[in-house]
Amino acid sequence: MRVLMGVVVLWLGCVVQPVVAEPLPGADDPALRAAALAWLAEDDAEGALWTIGELAVDGNIAARYFLQRVYYSPISGERRLSRTEFLERLPEDTHPYAGGLIPFAFDRSRFPVFVALQQLLTATSAEEWIASAQIVIDAGMTSHLGSSVDRIFKVSEHIDIEVAEFVQEHLADDPYLYAPLTQYLATQYVLSEAFANADPQAAADRDSRWSSEPWPQERSSAFVRSLYAREWLSLHIEGYLRRWPLYFGVEKRLVDPSLLNDELRRLADIVSLGGFGTSTDVPAPTQSELEVLADSYSRHALRFTSARTNLTLCERYCPDSFSECAVQTGIVGDLRFLKVAFFSPVISRSEFFESERAVRAQLAVLGLIEYPVENRPEWVVLPQCLMGPARHAAAEMR
Repeated sequence: MRVLMGVVVLWLGCVVQPVVAEPLPGADDPALRAAALAWLAEDDAEGALWTIGELAVDGNIAARYFLQRVYYSPISGERRLSRTEFLERLPEDTHPYAGGLIPFAFDRSRFPVFVALQQLLTATSAEEWIASAQIVIDAGMTSHLGSSVDRIFKVSEHIDIEVAEFVQEHLADDPYLYAPLTQYLATQYVLSEAFANADPQAAADRDSRWSSEPWPQERSSAFVRSLYAREWLSLHIEGYLRRWPLYFGVEKRLVDPSLLNDELRRLADIVSLGGFGTSTDVPAPTQSELEVLADSYSRHALRFTSARTNLTLCERYCPDSFSECAVQTGIVGDLRFLKVAFFSPVISRSEFFESERAVRAQLAVLGLIEYPVENRPEWVVLPQCLMGPARHAAAEMR
């Protein structure tokens, strides 16, 4: 399947003219970029937002969208303000759309990327989804695809295979798309036997949609090597998927059990507690296991910069129990919160997660979680050295 580069047919009750992909207007304004980075660094953040507000009043669409994301995003690091309180901190908006419920509103239907983002939610064919995704990519807003990809892998069986192959071919370098892709492909491999047992014809029809084998030997071998290297993501996927064959009553395993020793199985059980599902009978890790897993999570953070915020918090608040803190925040830190910053194309995801603002926001996020965590062992809890500051930050953010 080939992408229709730069063109998408929009369905708004009827067929309309194709729309050419383009960057979000105003995103390349140096003044906007400078002010956004100053806000990110918390260098006179109020003054920086005021500058962005002035650009928004002058009609910069990227500036208007950026202010909306600051207002709505739970990970912006801002205390939750009412619409009135938020607008009081910015210059008066004189845009034709001012005065509505959405701060700094604008006509989104005029801009291809916003139409495309809406189309991602309603796409009825893989061609439609892929064409819309290409517009988002061309606008420099690839990070916005994460939630759509995740949703399709979970609930859209009519286009999931085609979307997976598109992500694999074009977007696998993005770790936040590579991770759900790998878990999806692994799940398809493990459950293929269950699909065939439940409905052989439907399973055959699904298999015919793949242009290549989803979990070939080379992928399997690479996955086993990553387990031997104790990579955090692979440990998570192995531990998570090991429970599925038992649940569905099938024999297929992601990795031949004879290739994994007790240590690797145990580490996978611990790391996979951060996923969905129920598991309350995993014993607490030993100090040596904590040290191995802390190293694993530290290496994980080199690629997944969202994890860097957790490590910074552990270095700052728990230097004497860093390994325990790193493992615990690695398990619970991604449990209930989608770690994607929707400030692109002005600020990249990595720029956000590597900032002090992100560290402060993540501290509050950790403080919002109820401990012990539901359906997890009682030992899955933040160390006290981090718990106190997290609770305090969460209270301040309300």
